[in-house]
Amino acid sequence: MRSVSGPLRLEALDAAVMNDKGELTLPANIPGAWIVADQTITPSGRVFVLPVVMQCQNGTHEECWNWLARQHLRQEVTYQPAGRYWDMQAHECAIYLALALDLSGVCVWRVRGGLLH
Repeated sequence: MRSVSGPLRLEALDAAVMNDKGELTLPANIPGAWIVADQTITPSGRVFVLPVVMQCQNGTHEECWNWLARQHLRQEVTYQPAGRYWDMQAHECAIYLALALDLSGVCVWRVRGGLLH
């Protein structure tokens, strides 16, 4: 798993998504990656929650973007790179095969009278 953090790009605000808690998220553009977390972070390290501000409620997009720029926000993305996909699939397959073998062993043991004698 990798994490990257960088300044919030104002030109990406057109794609911004806000959830019901007011948390502002900008979709990460990492081709082929499995995005695990994508958050907008304040300078103090907390998840940014958009407060009610006049610039963003009643103003223009530009006024809102200028207000957001003054907040010094960062975007923090945690992801699995696309190149790790087959490694993860191999590990998952190995885990399921081990569980299947264990279960098969328990079944054979039970059928041969393991708990009945």
